[in-house]
Amino acid sequence: LPLPRLAGPILARIDGRATLGDLHRRLRELDAGLTWDAFKAQFDALYAPLNGLAKLLLRVQTSGNSSR
Repeated sequence: LPLPRLAGPILARIDGRATLGDLHRRLRELDAGLTWDAFKAQFDALYAPLNGLAKLLLRVQTSGNSSR
């Protein structure tokens, strides 16, 4: 599957508890110039094929916390 440049770093930080905001913050430690929009585009490009294969699923938060 064609995967985005940040596929490896994103997948390495997914732990079943981290929000998308958490993942973005952790990746900004490596690349301070990584904007939310750039991260989200990379995540979406990773999520689409892996979700289609049921290999990456999202959990909806029920608390008042947002994913960002």
